[in-house]
Amino acid sequence: MTCIFLAERWSRVGDTVSALNCQLASLAAQNRQKKICCVVLKATEEEKKDAADCGVELIPPCLNEDIKDAFGNDEPSFKWLLSPENYFLTLSTLQNVEYIVEHIKSSTSFLFSSALRKRCFKNADIVFINHVIPSADLRDKHLKFAEAAAKVFSVGPTVFEEYKKLYQMTKIQIKHDLYLPRPEKAFFDLNVDQMSRTSDLKQILTLITEKKVESTRFKVLSAAVGQTADRFQFMCTKIPKWFVRAPSAADLKSTKTFLTDNLNCTCIEPNTYPPYGSQDEIYRDFQQSNVLVIPPDEPFRMEALWAIAAGLPVLVPRRTAMAEFLKKYFDERAKYFLYEPNVADLSAEISKMLNQN
Repeated sequence: MTCIFLAERWSRVGDTVSALNCQLASLAAQNRQKKICCVVLKATEEEKKDAADCGVELIPPCLNEDIKDAFGNDEPSFKWLLSPENYFLTLSTLQNVEYIVEHIKSSTSFLFSSALRKRCFKNADIVFINHVIPSADLRDKHLKFAEAAAKVFSVGPTVFEEYKKLYQMTKIQIKHDLYLPRPEKAFFDLNVDQMSRTSDLKQILTLITEKKVESTRFKVLSAAVGQTADRFQFMCTKIPKWFVRAPSAADLKSTKTFLTDNLNCTCIEPNTYPPYGSQDEIYRDFQQSNVLVIPPDEPFRMEALWAIAAGLPVLVPRRTAMAEFLKKYFDERAKYFLYEPNVADLSAEISKMLNQN
C-alpha cells in the first residue's frame, strides 16, 4: 500500500507545517509494509537524500514534454495537482494508494487531496491535519472538509478543542484525534549550556515565518527589543545582539528597515538573515543565543518546543495555541515561558531571561 503526503517543501527546520509533515511522513515510513511518498513543489538534492534516509520518496513537479515550453517558467503551486498528467507525471505510476494526507491551514479554501483522489486514486482515503483555527468565513467549508475525510488530526489541545466544537455541528460522525508533536531527539541531545559561556554578550533570537512584517505585532516586538537595549545601556552593560531569521520569500532589506524603524532605540539593530538551509544552522543559532522570542499572536510554533528541548529559554505570547499547550503540559512551570503581548511586559521578560543566564 502507498500513502501520499502533500507539502510545499521537505524541510525539518522550515515552518511548523513543513516540520510536522516531515515528522509524520517519517513515522509512517517506519511501517515497512507501506510506501510513503511526499508531493512537494520544489526539492533540492539534499532534501531528496534526507527524505530517502527517512524512507520517504519525494515527488516534485515533472512536466509533460508537451507543455514544458509553455509552462516551464511558471511558479509551481498545488493547483498543478488539478492536472497531474501534465505536471506530476510520477503520480500516475503509483499503485494501491491507501491514504492522501493534507495539512489544513486557517486560510485553506480548497482541497487538493480531494481533487487528486478524483483524478487518480478513487479508492484512497483522505486524512487531514488541522494546524490552526479556521477564520470565521471558512468554518463551514472546513466542516465539509472533515465530513469528506476518513480521519482528522488537530495539532495541540487548543486547536483540537476548537475543531471538536465545530464538528459537533454535523450529524456525520467525524473521526477526530489530538496530535501532540514532539521535538526530534537531536534537539534534546543539543543541550544548550548557558552557564559554560565565557562571553557576556547576550543574543536575542527571533524566527519570523511571514513574508511581510508590516503589522502591529512586529512593531510591539521591535519596540520591546529596543526598550530592552535601552535598559542594558542604562545599566552600563553590553548591549545584546538581535539575530533575526526571515523566510526566503521575504525582502530582507525591507524587513530590517521596518524592524529598525520601530525599535525607538539607536543602540541596537536587527541582524536579518535568510531561513535555515539545514538543521546544523538552527543548532548553531540555538547554541549562540540566550533567549528565543516567539513574536506576539503567533499560532503553534514548533521552534518553541525545539528550544525547550535543547535547553534554550523561550518566550511565548499568552492566549495563543502554543501558550495553551505549555500550560496544559508544563503546569506551573509554563509561567516562565509566557509574556503579555505588549511592549513593557515583553521587554521586562526578555531582560529577565538575559540576566538569568
